[in-house]
Amino acid sequence: MERFKTVIFDLDGTLCCTLPDLLGGVNYMLGVLGLPPQTEEGILPSASMGLEGFIRYSLPERFRNDEETVKKALAIYSPYYIANSCDKTYVYPGLADVIGEWKKAGLRLAVFTNKPLSQTDGILKKLFPAGTFEAVICADPYPPKPDLTGFYEIMDRFGTTPEETLYLGDSDIDMKTGSRGGAFTVGVTWGYCKPEVLTANGADLLVSRPEELRTLTRKDRF
Repeated sequence: MERFKTVIFDLDGTLCCTLPDLLGGVNYMLGVLGLPPQTEEGILPSASMGLEGFIRYSLPERFRNDEETVKKALAIYSPYYIANSCDKTYVYPGLADVIGEWKKAGLRLAVFTNKPLSQTDGILKKLFPAGTFEAVICADPYPPKPDLTGFYEIMDRFGTTPEETLYLGDSDIDMKTGSRGGAFTVGVTWGYCKPEVLTANGADLLVSRPEELRTLTRKDRF
């Protein structure tokens, strides 16, 4: 890790397993709307799209272009999820230890997520010690990934370069973001996408366990 100064983490599926609470929020919303429940498999494809895309594609197909229904669904889902976002959500085992070691070693740590800040803030405050992440970039007011505005904002705040940055994510959107930004982009296979999706979208390396992150160097490219 001596070649890196900055580490950027995605949140859902990378830092934390949020899927059970995402599903709980979606099914509460669908129940209020009188619609059939979803499954984890059903919501996975849209889990990295940002809030509106996630809710839109969690609805039955016939309602996805009905803007009034999408608006109602967002209004139901958002407050419920904020209140229940850590009911079952947890940090992936072993990852907190690695993050603590990196923090102690002086690495600058950031979160870059397509979640809104209102949903992100409570999760990070509950599951990580205060000050763990020096920057938290969310899909408000920044454009959602794979737009690079938030990525460059982290570079500016930390005074580091993409070549000095390790980017960790679990989705095709994350791999596109990190690789387009010029960071060393690591796909974590414990998240929500298949390994082949990560490699096809620009991952420099795949890791299957948090412990593997301790040995990373720039020579670890494919």
